[in-house]
Amino acid sequence: MTITKIALKKAILGSVIIASCPNYALADTKQTVSFSMENDGIVQQDKNYTNGIFLDYASAASKDINQTAPSPFATVASWLPLHDDSWQGWRISLGQQMWTPSDITLTTPQPNERPYAGLLYLDFGVHQFNHQATDKLTLKLGTVGPNSFAEDAQKFVHRITPSEQPKGWDYQIDNQVIVNLNYEGQRLLHRASTPLGRQWEFTGVGRLDVGNFRSEAAIGGMFRWGKNLTDNMGAASFSTSQFSDVAMLSASQSGYFLFAGVEGRYRFNDITIEGDKPQEVDDVTLQHWQAGVVAGVTFYRQRWGINLTMAANSKNYQEDNLDVNLFGAFKIFYRY
Repeated sequence: MTITKIALKKAILGSVIIASCPNYALADTKQTVSFSMENDGIVQQDKNYTNGIFLDYASAASKDINQTAPSPFATVASWLPLHDDSWQGWRISLGQQMWTPSDITLTTPQPNERPYAGLLYLDFGVHQFNHQATDKLTLKLGTVGPNSFAEDAQKFVHRITPSEQPKGWDYQIDNQVIVNLNYEGQRLLHRASTPLGRQWEFTGVGRLDVGNFRSEAAIGGMFRWGKNLTDNMGAASFSTSQFSDVAMLSASQSGYFLFAGVEGRYRFNDITIEGDKPQEVDDVTLQHWQAGVVAGVTFYRQRWGINLTMAANSKNYQEDNLDVNLFGAFKIFYRY
């Protein structure tokens, strides 16, 4: 047997072995680190949900999370209805958010105003996605109150920018540990091609939050138009910090999409409004029935990406003198 024939047989054997390997061994999926910020300054407001900053890591997707994820994440993933044809992954997020009344220059609480509140947390999540469905399960652990360092963060930012100093943080929501579990599912309702190789799609979105931070049930619809939508199902969301969910881009090399969505929700409890607080702070009434609208654009390449989003929410408490609260979101991410 000649050397050429031996080499040819080895090449054929190698091809057979590679072809028999699971897809997750072949795919060039991406892990991602992202930084995002949400703020109402873009619409000249400084009240209600006023700021959020987030640092997020999302693993590369695989077809078997049991072989790629740390054991705690793999255990939690078993709670999802995992599918063999789905990409699966896990994530960790660090975030800080804050809420303030309408006039932050006042030193004493005013009637019919929500209290100051801050949140510092870690999210631990698992997810799966394919061409037609997405499932996400997230556990949030953290604290509200002075231990969230929201007061320090806002005062620092306002000190280095031409902004008024907040003076009422002495009356914020008290320290309390929070535990919250979130599930979000998206299901494809329709997808079609458009000229120049683009697509549009419409998906149904359902969310359920359970915990002492916030409990709510929500349902909505999301419209997207862009390139390679089949490869990034679920990459647009209604959840703060995840309007553009970069974990869902892991199996897509490049693309872009515009998105817009609307959801309705029933909120059972909200610690930023109803939590323990100083006696000087009047109670306000949680608005149970709420709605939200999001619209934005996500663009990504092999190594990086960016997202811009605008969000509008109906009032969170009945005494709010604004029927709609607006804020903008910005995210930049690195893929490797």
